[in-house]
Amino acid sequence: MRKPAKVNFVCSACGVTFTRWQGSCPSCGAWDTIVETKETAQTKSAASVKDISSYKDDVEKISTGIGEFDRVLGGGFIPGSAVLISGEPGIGKSTFILQIADSTAKNSKNVLYITAEESMNQLLSRAKRLNSNSENLRFVSENDFNEILKIIAVGKYEAVILDSVQTVFNPAIESITGSVNQVRSVSELMCNFARKTDAAVFIIGQVTKSGDLAGPRSLEHLVDVVLSIEGDRRQEFRILRSYKNRYGSTDEIGIFKMTEKGFEEIKDAAEILLDKDKKILPTGTVRGSVIEGNRSFIVEVEALTVPSKYGVPARVVNGFNQKRLSMLLAVLDKWQNAESGSVDVYCNVAGGLHISDTALDLSVALAVVSSYSGFSIPANAVAFGEISLSGEIRPVKSSELRVREAKRLGYETIIMPQSKDKNEYSVKNIAEAVKIIKDLNKDPKKTKGQK
Repeated sequence: MRKPAKVNFVCSACGVTFTRWQGSCPSCGAWDTIVETKETAQTKSAASVKDISSYKDDVEKISTGIGEFDRVLGGGFIPGSAVLISGEPGIGKSTFILQIADSTAKNSKNVLYITAEESMNQLLSRAKRLNSNSENLRFVSENDFNEILKIIAVGKYEAVILDSVQTVFNPAIESITGSVNQVRSVSELMCNFARKTDAAVFIIGQVTKSGDLAGPRSLEHLVDVVLSIEGDRRQEFRILRSYKNRYGSTDEIGIFKMTEKGFEEIKDAAEILLDKDKKILPTGTVRGSVIEGNRSFIVEVEALTVPSKYGVPARVVNGFNQKRLSMLLAVLDKWQNAESGSVDVYCNVAGGLHISDTALDLSVALAVVSSYSGFSIPANAVAFGEISLSGEIRPVKSSELRVREAKRLGYETIIMPQSKDKNEYSVKNIAEAVKIIKDLNKDPKKTKGQK
């Protein structure tokens, strides 16, 4: 007699499983996220036992031919691995994965691209626009998972792409397409397929408006690699970031530029993010050094302060944490008498980038000071450092890497915390940093260690 399916309840926000339904998740505190799931009985064949000596000492990674993507993966993808690529709608996931598929196929690898959300005409139209014409690349439009398994079984592929997991329907699961049950079932079966056939599987996943992966967080635990495409879809720059990688480091990022021809690799971000011809920056603009992964690059921070016309001053931020801006304004009010409560403050990181590095604190604060004081900062100056509530400038990680990159790009004035190098301005607090940029404004030729 067949046993009935076991019923559990899982939180779609954090993936924790419970035996009964609850209004809120005790683990993460989210409300109305616990949904019913059923574990269907599956027939499994006995696993073959092998001696460890029968395995290769070093598994060869397969290059996709796209350097920035391979960098984030750790040199390429592993046969039999499962890679999850997520991102907001319209960020370019389908375009990017199609380029990866075509580039991999051109390296004499058989690749199958399965689209469950587009018609074949739509897919082929995008492939034509991206000039994807490899003979080893096959396309299919199907959202029935049983049919997908039949198609996969026909040919031997080194890579299989599923776009996207939220639009595939498994008839064995009694729930609607895109539900927690469907997403978990399809993802688990695709991961099992990858491990049994040594074909790498790339799964495309959507994210919600809050930025979370659509479906249970346990989906991230099923796969070997979790990648995310970040950036403002209205801007042209994209950052590929790794949040999980069983075969490499999670400290690497890939930088791309979105064009009509698809994603273009950006190997030197300074060449596109900054205008090197500028001698003096506009009022309220400061260049700062940030670390993303293991890479350092220079970004422009823009600030605008205008008298507030309403009771509550506006705080509008793009590319930087809004709460952190409020904290920095409070520090400036306390230690620089900025009186920001009477002005609206607008802050923007140029290029549509989203920066979480606290080393950008000093650049943001100096940009605000530059705006309300009305003076400009030389374009050959760069600042970085974390600001404490006491107004002190704290050290940040990888200072040597930041300085080395700034000098490579020709920056002569580097304002930073606790430097032993006489060629940099070493500042202890925000007051010293403000005094330095005011002095530079009076005498732009005064650079390096001339205090």
